[in-house]
Amino acid sequence: MGKKTNIFSHSLLGVLLLLQIYPSHRPEVTETNPNDLLKNKDVPKNIASMLRSAYYDCHSNKSTYPWYASIAPVKWWVYNYMKERKN
Repeated sequence: MGKKTNIFSHSLLGVLLLLQIYPSHRPEVTETNPNDLLKNKDVPKNIASMLRSAYYDCHSNKSTYPWYASIAPVKWWVYNYMKERKN
């Protein structure tokens, strides 16, 4: 059983390494957004800071990608999610 487990784990690692080669295009990050809520409305500073920290990474044009957004197959899901949210 130990040899089969070893072969399986090495095969799985090899597949994961090969997946890193497959290209995927990171969605564009643009700085300007004419529909930005914080620019268009008079939002109190404490609420604005909460919105920035909780939502701006994924739901704004100033997206910052987490470290795992560079590792396949997770990066495909993250990039697809970001593309859907921006359209």
